Amino acid sequence: MIVTVRRRQFDTRAVRWTGSNEAEVRELCPDFHAIDVEDRGDDPDATGELWDFSHGRRVFMYDGDHIVLVPGGARRYTDDEYVAEFEPVTA
Repeated sequence: MIVTVRRRQFDTRAVRWTGSNEAEVRELCPDFHAIDVEDRGDDPDATGELWDFSHGRRVFMYDGDHIVLVPGGARRYTDDEYVAEFEPVTA
């Protein structure tokens, strides 16, 4: 049977990786690591890496990507994905 469903909404925490805010990102997600320029052999544009629990693997982070805490861990979102799925929570 085909049904129409809506994604469950939940409040969460997120941070945008700027390429220079490693301490702030690690405060939210301790498993994040910046990649030094000399270590960017596989992808020279990647400036960080994150263990993405939803995919069970490390993923490269690029300046401007967002890290969002989701059930089970943290996930990388491109800026376009983040804008499409999340909005700020007002108090």
